Amino acid sequence: MNINATIFGQSISFIFFVFFCMKFIWPNVISVIKQRQKNVRKAILLADQKNKKYIHIKCKIAKKILDSKRKSIDIIRKAKLEKDIIIKKSIKQALLEKKKILKQAKSEILIEKMQVKRKLKKHAVFLAIQIAQKIIQEKITEKYINELIKNLPSNLKGFKL
Repeated sequence: MNINATIFGQSISFIFFVFFCMKFIWPNVISVIKQRQKNVRKAILLADQKNKKYIHIKCKIAKKILDSKRKSIDIIRKAKLEKDIIIKKSIKQALLEKKKILKQAKSEILIEKMQVKRKLKKHAVFLAIQIAQKIIQEKITEKYINELIKNLPSNLKGFKL
């Protein structure tokens, strides 16, 4: 075979192959490429929309978080104020209770003191009587009575009726 005939045959086969590809294969490949380009554009648009929605939702969430933080700060501040009020009330109530208890204790102490004084007086009187009885029993003898009667007029001199 001749090289020119081979080249000519290959050229005709190549032209036939190109024509065949352009007629049957190329339109399908182009349509698939165009379809994929369309799908990619749609996916990009959808991704952009989703990204915008994501950013919007992210902003909403950030606002809600800020609002929640503000509310929690307000709640904490109110709770602290309430705590302070409760503590002040408790202190006042405790002081009043303390005064009441002290007053009651003082009155009880006074009552007990008076009772002890009375008991002490009774006991002192009882002891004085017992001592007097012992002294009288020991000292009063006949001799003592006779001396007392003798000295009675001299003891009565200073006494005026």
